[in-house]
Amino acid sequence: MKKTVFTLGAVLLFTAACAVENTDEIVEKAVAAQENLDSYYAEVESRFTYDGEEETSFYKEWVKGDQYRYEYDDYVSVSDGETTWFYDSQENSVFIMDEMMLEDEDMPDQSEMMREMLTDMMESNDVTAHGKETIAGRDTIHLSLTPVDEEEIAMFGEVSYEIWIDEETYMPLKMEWESDDFTSSMVYTEIEYNLDLSDDFFAYEIPEGAEVQTWEDELDSMMLSLDELRETTDMPVPEFTYLPEGFEFESAFHYEESGGEAAMLDFTDGGLGYFTLSISTTEDPYGLGEEADKEVIQIGDLEGERITVYDMTILSWTAEEVQYELLSFGEDLSDEELLKVAEGLE
Repeated sequence: MKKTVFTLGAVLLFTAACAVENTDEIVEKAVAAQENLDSYYAEVESRFTYDGEEETSFYKEWVKGDQYRYEYDDYVSVSDGETTWFYDSQENSVFIMDEMMLEDEDMPDQSEMMREMLTDMMESNDVTAHGKETIAGRDTIHLSLTPVDEEEIAMFGEVSYEIWIDEETYMPLKMEWESDDFTSSMVYTEIEYNLDLSDDFFAYEIPEGAEVQTWEDELDSMMLSLDELRETTDMPVPEFTYLPEGFEFESAFHYEESGGEAAMLDFTDGGLGYFTLSISTTEDPYGLGEEADKEVIQIGDLEGERITVYDMTILSWTAEEVQYELLSFGEDLSDEELLKVAEGLE
């Protein structure tokens, strides 16, 4: 059966820069175009500039459904859809991760995730089409995106996005981001679609003599019990005199950071419910800045803040020169329950 091709140029009829109004149509046709895309090979150039310093990298990528292979100067990343291998040629080491660990039965399929991502992008930005340009030998449409979400602007500042989208496949072939702090760009210098790629190409053969480590090994080496955490740090690690019903301690992590140290204590209800206590000797460990939505509250005998960002709630306070941040997502815990946890720390 012949596949239907929806070109972006047919959706965006313009003679000069114009605002894009029919974003729903673009989203649905982009999803349809991606579903018609079996595989591709590409060569990519990436640049990042911060504080006057520029970094440039080049890599090759092969993608076929949920299988992929990326090759950098000293690194190779390969996935057959079930297992992912990360190889560092300088260290001659391989890190292996089971993709099944990341799967969630409630997770939407790729088409639905793409639809949600594009819809959010279109709804949170003013979109302007500038015309056609050629990237990697392909006809593309140049779009500018200007954020309109006041909360996002408050968090990240003024950011401009430029995207060049393949007119036929709707795949972004060039992207540029610019803010007051940094500039970043990614451009496809070569691309070929719908190649005959064997599944064997995505089955990685571990080099002889390479050191092998798994995700489970990495987690086991990092996870601490509360007693181990107390032996590791001089920071006061509190006792929890109150936990919401069904919640219990899962694991702790300790790490050094610029100018101090920090620890994360994770609690779960055995399902998707989750909250974390961060202990740090530096201010604002989550890097939310002064722009986050903050409300002064009383936490026991101490004055603290309730910080709200999207669906994340943080209770923040300082005691004996240590910063405490109690964090939960969405409806995992009510504000009242989170406050009871904070007030129950000793």
